[in-house]
Amino acid sequence: MSHRIHCVLVAAALASWSCQESRTAAEPTQPLETRPTPAPTVAPAETPSEAQPPEPEPAPTEPEAAATLSAKDQTFVTTAAHAGMREVGVSEIAKQRAKRADIKQLADRMIEDHQRASEEMRALLAERGLDRHLPSGPDAATKDLESELGKLDGKKLEKRYLDVMLDDHRKAVELFREQSKLGDDVALREWAGKTLPTLESHLEHVSLVKEGKEVPMEMNPPKVGVADRPTQRSRSAHAH
Repeated sequence: MSHRIHCVLVAAALASWSCQESRTAAEPTQPLETRPTPAPTVAPAETPSEAQPPEPEPAPTEPEAAATLSAKDQTFVTTAAHAGMREVGVSEIAKQRAKRADIKQLADRMIEDHQRASEEMRALLAERGLDRHLPSGPDAATKDLESELGKLDGKKLEKRYLDVMLDDHRKAVELFREQSKLGDDVALREWAGKTLPTLESHLEHVSLVKEGKEVPMEMNPPKVGVADRPTQRSRSAHAH
């Protein structure tokens, strides 16, 4: 009897297990839980205020370095330009109204040399866009002097003209000598040094004419900024 009960219990246990297995096989398999893939991180766009500053540009090299002139060089350019206009303007009057041939010859040289010097300085500055620093015309003192000389004639005109030329060229020699040594702009400094010998020659020429002396042929001064000068002018002065 006990053996039979035991067999019944075993059979019932086996049947229960079999049913449990059937239900497990019949149930659908649940998928494994998956985690969503995180979206790629995108850095926010930089606003203008957060943008990196541009790399500094390299310093310009000569001769482009000077975008403007120093106060010292500006003074030189203005003074030299006005002086050149003055020498040409008053010499034009002297050439027309003076009686002495040596004064006419001096005036002719002043016109030629100072016009050439003005053209050289303008070209020198224009190469770097600095010709804007040049004055547009003669100053008031030059206009007044031209008006004064225009009313004179003969010996009065000749004396006044020579006095002006002597004083102006003393100042010009000092101006160009200082610029050739102490000027800030290299090109202007070199040009002043190259022009200085001609201005010194002008000063000597004016002194000789003012003293009534002959201008020697061997003087043969160079033009402003030019190495050689034709000897015809000196020969003409010597002949007179």
